[in-house]
Amino acid sequence: MAGKTKTAPKGEATLPDYPNLARFIEQVDRQGLETLFSDTRKKLDALTGAKAASAKKAVVAIEKVEGLLGEFFALRLHLEEDARKAKSTRR
Repeated sequence: MAGKTKTAPKGEATLPDYPNLARFIEQVDRQGLETLFSDTRKKLDALTGAKAASAKKAVVAIEKVEGLLGEFFALRLHLEEDARKAKSTRR
């Protein structure tokens, strides 16, 4: 017998929740974001031979992750600025 699955009521979309990612974005600053993968990238760049192709793929993946984290960081700054403006207009 199949178990019941949790579904959202019709008309309501559920948003995914990523608490670790949210906590990381709240705690990191721009410099921390830039240096997050620097050691790993240096080690991957130093690889040669058969592992070089895999290292290049990993570097591309790291660049994509850095881009996404950069977007999250920019969004956080934008939301903080909007909240600050909303507080100042209420007074």
